[in-house]
Amino acid sequence: MASWATVETNASPKGLAKVKVSKTGKKVKIIFEDGSVEKTFSVDMLPSTPKNLKTGMYFAVLSSDRTEVISIRPERGLFKVRCVDFVRPEDGADPIPKTYNNKKYGYSYQAFTAMLEIVEGQYKGVQIPYFLHYKVTDDGQGYAGIRGNPNDPKATRVQQFVEFVDITGISDEQIPWPEDGNILPEMLRICLKKKKQFDIVLKNGYIESILEASLNEKDVDEVFEDKDDDFDDDDEDEDDL
Repeated sequence: MASWATVETNASPKGLAKVKVSKTGKKVKIIFEDGSVEKTFSVDMLPSTPKNLKTGMYFAVLSSDRTEVISIRPERGLFKVRCVDFVRPEDGADPIPKTYNNKKYGYSYQAFTAMLEIVEGQYKGVQIPYFLHYKVTDDGQGYAGIRGNPNDPKATRVQQFVEFVDITGISDEQIPWPEDGNILPEMLRICLKKKKQFDIVLKNGYIESILEASLNEKDVDEVFEDKDDDFDDDDEDEDDL
């Protein structure tokens, strides 16, 4: 089966962070809650971020060399989303499962990451990664089937995968089993065709659960503003930019 190289440690700083917006709105200072990183960036350097970004607590991800902002996303809340892509090894390439080694327990597994985009509210357009184990296999009839027993209360990763393919509509269609065992491109094709929206619950910046979309639910996330904590653009050293 095609797969990426085994993943070792990812040194990218990530976690809860205070994001301070300058008074002109041209710069942001990201201060990780654990005190590991404090750095200022031009707003022009930011990826997809909440509209009218305000000073508050967010979940932030920087590049391993700390020169780029990979993501600023809400820290918690209920949001309506749809799946827009799977993470790929490079631009233009098909998505493929990635192999991870668990050195502590001596086993490996394959997984992929779905990108879920918020479709309404203040955070519209912000993408949230959803890490999923690749729980598929040949069903013996030439089609893709679920690997594992979703009825086993201990099989939480299997249940998570089944929940995802059901809520996105992927499981509505049979997928022929390919020689290389990679059905992610076909899963994505079905997902994009269905365009199904659903809700996610975020906690500490990560997806805690997914559920059928509710027509009456509104964003429950709150960003605690503190205008007195904004800063002047010229307060920062050039080395921070």
